[in-house]
Amino acid sequence: MTTRTHSAIVRIARQNGDETTPEPLNLGERVRGLRKAHGFTLEQAARAAGLARSTLSKIENGQMSPTYDAVKKLAQGLEVSVPQLFTAPAIGSGQWPDERDPHGRRQRPSHRHLRA
Repeated sequence: MTTRTHSAIVRIARQNGDETTPEPLNLGERVRGLRKAHGFTLEQAARAAGLARSTLSKIENGQMSPTYDAVKKLAQGLEVSVPQLFTAPAIGSGQWPDERDPHGRRQRPSHRHLRA
């Protein structure tokens, strides 16, 4: 790919004028958010994914980087695709730690938004 072609692709990708760089995704926080959105305990989510509870706990706490096989199992157990594991939740999904309703209460996420 030439530099000229690369520039054209970047220009098209930024057509909306958004020049901001997205924050890096914390996979452990994302997994915890999806687990809680499903209403799963650590044990339930680990069982659904076919992983040890201690392994899931370490992933959520950033103490362990999962293998690709573990990522696939997590996605299946949390009923999302692998790319969705690495995609930040939509604003208003209730998965952002500081999301609050109009009365200042933390929102309880629904798993409905996870179905595509």
